[in-house]
Amino acid sequence: MTMHASVKAWIANHRDDILDANRRLVRIASENMYPVGNELRVQLEARAMLEAIGFGTDLFFLHEVPGLTAHEAYLEGRKYDNRPNVVGIRRGVGGGRSLLFSGHIDTAPLGRERWTRAPFAGEIEDGRIYG
Repeated sequence: MTMHASVKAWIANHRDDILDANRRLVRIASENMYPVGNELRVQLEARAMLEAIGFGTDLFFLHEVPGLTAHEAYLEGRKYDNRPNVVGIRRGVGGGRSLLFSGHIDTAPLGRERWTRAPFAGEIEDGRIYG
């Protein structure tokens, strides 16, 4: 079986777990409302999910990263209190390459437009998750 086929088979066998994990994250309000944000609860959930499947995790705040505030890409004027970052680490057993997944956990503000579905419900309809 090719790697592509084995990944597709794994996804098919774990479809319900994947959907459940996605819905759990969608249901947590995580709006980025400049200059503050609301990511703490969703980051804690992401950490718990990673740990549940055997990952080690590191949760840290930007002010803890040495030299970050001096970097040219650092965004001044934002408040990073209660806005941690989470890193999940799963060590391999061989000498092969590493694999990195990177995600963006916050969402855009809800805005003033009327929603056709509850934005944090995680409803599933016709094979799609809304939220």
